[in-house]
Amino acid sequence: MVVSGEIYCIIPSKIENRDKCDLECNDIIFKVGQSTQGGFKRISSYGNKSALLGRYAVENPKYAEKKLLQFIREKDYYKVFQGNEYFIGRLKYILIDFHEFMQGYIQEENIEKQKQLEITLNNEAYLKLKKENEELKRRLEVMESQASRLFETSSEESESSEDNEKMGVKRGRVNEELKKMDVRAFLSRKKDRGV
Repeated sequence: MVVSGEIYCIIPSKIENRDKCDLECNDIIFKVGQSTQGGFKRISSYGNKSALLGRYAVENPKYAEKKLLQFIREKDYYKVFQGNEYFIGRLKYILIDFHEFMQGYIQEENIEKQKQLEITLNNEAYLKLKKENEELKRRLEVMESQASRLFETSSEESESSEDNEKMGVKRGRVNEELKKMDVRAFLSRKKDRGV
């Protein structure tokens, strides 16, 4: 299950051990983090004088944070201040790097969502086509069955019509014979009467 949340970059007003850090002239202490709380709940926990440098909504905040921290650690102009999420660096670099990274990450996330959507749509289209194909097969079987019955009926009718034809020819011959017989009988009767 994908959990929605946010990634943020902040200059916290509450920082323990600030006096022990070795800040150069333009350096600041910043923190990157993730939250699934939504709103400014998590960010407000760093003090009301904290400065929010950026905040992005993401699908998988823990993964996005891990990638962002890895990205920041690879830069030689940031120093880890304390823990995994507090760093020292120049404000302009922080702003540029954070926003560029997050925009690239969100673009990749959107591409991945699009691929998943395409897969889902392709699966839905496949299932729809499969269902239509099964319906067409069923209809074809019904049509083949009906055609087979029609062919059998047609064959029986043609056999009986052939039989009828044969019978008709026989009847015709019989009728002709009967007529001849009638004519002969009529003639023989005529002769018998002496006409």
